[in-house]
Amino acid sequence: MATFRKRQKRWTAEVRKKGFYKSKTFNTKIAAQTWAIETEQFLSSEVDLVRGKTFANALDRFEREVSKGRKGERWEVIRINKHRRDALADRLLEDLTMEDINRWITEQTTSASTINRDLNLLSSIFSHCIKWKWIKQNPCKGCQRPRQPAPRERRISEHEINRILAALYFHEDSGLTARKQTGYAFLMALETAMRQGEIWGLQWPDIDFRGKYLTLHDTKNGTRRHVPLSSKAITLLQALEPKATGKVFSVRQQSGVVYFRKAVKIAGIDNLTFHDTRHEALTRLARKLDVLDLARMVGHRDPKSLMIYYNPTPTELHIMRPTISWVKTCYRKKNRNKFNRKCHRSNTTVHQQVLIAHDEIDLAPGNIRFKTGGGHGGNNGLRDIINKTGARGFNRLRIGVGHPGARDRVLSYVLARPTPEHEAAIDKGIDRVLGEREKLLAGQIEELMNLVNARNKPAG
Repeated sequence: MATFRKRQKRWTAEVRKKGFYKSKTFNTKIAAQTWAIETEQFLSSEVDLVRGKTFANALDRFEREVSKGRKGERWEVIRINKHRRDALADRLLEDLTMEDINRWITEQTTSASTINRDLNLLSSIFSHCIKWKWIKQNPCKGCQRPRQPAPRERRISEHEINRILAALYFHEDSGLTARKQTGYAFLMALETAMRQGEIWGLQWPDIDFRGKYLTLHDTKNGTRRHVPLSSKAITLLQALEPKATGKVFSVRQQSGVVYFRKAVKIAGIDNLTFHDTRHEALTRLARKLDVLDLARMVGHRDPKSLMIYYNPTPTELHIMRPTISWVKTCYRKKNRNKFNRKCHRSNTTVHQQVLIAHDEIDLAPGNIRFKTGGGHGGNNGLRDIINKTGARGFNRLRIGVGHPGARDRVLSYVLARPTPEHEAAIDKGIDRVLGEREKLLAGQIEELMNLVNARNKPAG
């Protein structure tokens, strides 16, 4: 309760409540009464708080009860240990204010991203302190966070990939060494856009070679997802000597990261991290998959977040979007109709900067040939394109699917799904062409044509 005493011409208000005592002197009794009411309300909310706890006590309890068992426990504990060495650790929690946090921010010499990650941890710790009734308010609330820098746009060139693999002794015949496994993990990341922890935690039973996909049970956002596997990804996994049980990579993640960093340094490459493989892989996959399919494959709940990792070069944007107006396999009727509708709507002129990929029964499965100009050769997809656009001089990527052996079986043959053997050969042939995509993106069609045709000679 509050008591009021007049001393000479001034009034002193005293508030006592369950062991707490505060007093203050005012010029008028009304001011003293107003202060007393506000103080009693404040003390009512403070009565049940546990006092005398330091920030170090909060760090200890948070590590013991909250961090333990989390996916990011290792890195969180490292940050907690760093805060234990900070001057804030010895401060009483009830004395910490937003001004103290702002002062701490200005004293940091690390990057804005690192400071914001530290602040996220601090805010989480203080939020738990509120639940533990150690403090009433979170001092991080309203603090002046540094501006988050722009997302990384680091891409990885084929030349850099080869230099890193060389530094890991990837092509040497020395068995599945730790360095070579790191190389396989690096290539898997480029092929699938999987996160580092997802790759190193992969188990053999989670891989379905027949279905051409793998299952990730423990992901960053806590949901299970399936990742489709290209022919190259399957080849990489098969080279790791599949087993019935156990982990795909016997090397620990921490060791693999160290090997990768050393390889990058030996290769003389600057400003490259393992996580940059996700930027490279997502940018490549964006040319092949629909946005929603891509988001599901790489584990992004919000498709907008894909823009952080989608980093095409200006050349790629120029070649792949406006110049190569439409690249579609003319294999099913609905695809041909979609192509024709797009040409009609946008008044697109099909010319030599367009690449049309189509099935070719006169080539063995997996045999790939480039060709510029010519007729439709009986292919209904090419016939429709020529009829709708009036152009014949476009580039063609002839994908061999094989011949059924009899003319009257051609229609049912091309409309049916290829056999597993033929499908594997076709996928492998397409992957060989995609391996030279830099020449395609640079518009070096003639050089690419000579290179691919030399590697893919007709059967027989």
